[in-house]
Order: sequence, then C-alpha cells, then structure tokens
Amino acid sequence: MRLHRGEITHTYVETKQGWSVGTVAEHMDLHLDYTPEEAAHIEAVRTESIDTLNTAESLLQRMMGWLDELEDQKDMEGISTEWVQNATRLVSECNKSLKLVGTLKKEIGVDSQLFLQDQREAAMARILVNVLGSQPHLLNQIELQMQTLKAPTHIIEMED
Repeated sequence: MRLHRGEITHTYVETKQGWSVGTVAEHMDLHLDYTPEEAAHIEAVRTESIDTLNTAESLLQRMMGWLDELEDQKDMEGISTEWVQNATRLVSECNKSLKLVGTLKKEIGVDSQLFLQDQREAAMARILVNVLGSQPHLLNQIELQMQTLKAPTHIIEMED
C-alpha cells in the first residue's frame, strides 16, 4: 500500500528486505489494478446504497400507514370505485418499494461480503509478507497461485 501511494520506493523495500533489484517491481506487476481510490469509491457507493435503502424503507412505512388510513376510510364509508382505485395504486407502489428494498438489501449484502473478503485477503497478504519477507520468490509463487483463484479481469475473445 505504501509503495502504491508513493510513500516509499522499490529500492527502499528491496534494500530493507535484502532482496535483489527488481524483485519488488516483479511482485507489484503481478497485482491487480487495485487502487485506494477505487476502494473508497466502492465504499461511497455502498454507503449511498444504504442511505437509499433507509429512504425506501421509510417511504414504504409511510405508504403502509396510508393503506391503514384507506382501510379505516373503507370501514367508515364503505367500498367505492374511488377507494378501489386509490387502494390499487397504493398497493402497487408498496409492491414496487418492497422490491426495491429487497434488491438493495441483496446488493448491500453482496457488496459487504465482497468488501470483507477483500479485507481478509489484504490481511492474509500482510501476514505472508511478514512471515516470508526473506523469501520473495515464495511470495511471488503464492501471489501467482492466489491469482488463479480469482475471476479473470480481462476476457479476450478469440475468433473461431
């Protein structure tokens, strides 16, 4: 992370760890294009989704209150064509809101799980670097093996 942010240089890390020249560059080339800015953007979008979810749930609660008022109106005045139309529209809007709330909860849950997984992977990488710091060739082999577990970042379509 400090290398990526430009706080330290490849040479500094190689000297400090006793690695040969080029080891850090080779290792960094194996990393995906992760950026702290991208991670911050993902977290901002997740936070925005949570805010939208809270708004949608609040709106749904208000609409359900309006349905209760319509039910009270029906009990006092009976069922009219206007009442049926209003109730039908309100139930339709409630259904749309419920669908939105469900979709947002699913997306936020998936995003949270992906974010937690990324955090676990970063923690594991720090542990590996601390334990295997004197063996950069092993770190590179581990990195290569870890990359095989991830979905491809670029798909190249070949013509038949």
